[in-house]
Amino acid sequence: MDYADLNVRNSSAYKLGLNLGFFIAFLLFASIIYFVMDKFHKIPSFIIYSKVITLVIVAFAIGKIILKLRR
Repeated sequence: MDYADLNVRNSSAYKLGLNLGFFIAFLLFASIIYFVMDKFHKIPSFIIYSKVITLVIVAFAIGKIILKLRR
């Protein structure tokens, strides 16, 4: 491993990219699951897409807080 690799991995842009990529992948996964389950009528009628998005954002934030506290 080169020292240049360590500098890139410690940069704030790299960490932002990881966090943003993880969040987008998490959001995409939740959206696909929601729409598939909605298509087959497996979701109760009171659950709407905005509640799913809110749940994804809260879960992401809680995960990041737990990671920060573990360090």
